[in-house]
Amino acid sequence: MTALDRCTLEIGDLYVFTDETNARRVWGIFEGLDEAGRILLGSETEDFSNYRLHTTLPEEFSHAESATRSDLLDYAYNLGFNRL
Repeated sequence: MTALDRCTLEIGDLYVFTDETNARRVWGIFEGLDEAGRILLGSETEDFSNYRLHTTLPEEFSHAESATRSDLLDYAYNLGFNRL
């Protein structure tokens, strides 16, 4: 994981965000920044079962990396399945 650099995130890409201790992980699709510079996510999940839409990433998440292709496939499939 690399330290979170808001300038390198690409809108529409899936990222894995972690806290300092790597105790928590959130997979989320980057949607942009709000007026305060906080990260907006179009959708996000911690377990690939429960998804939340249009959220703000909590400040405790300070590291990010691009999700793997496998993560992306699981994310998209489960998000679609949960929306039925």
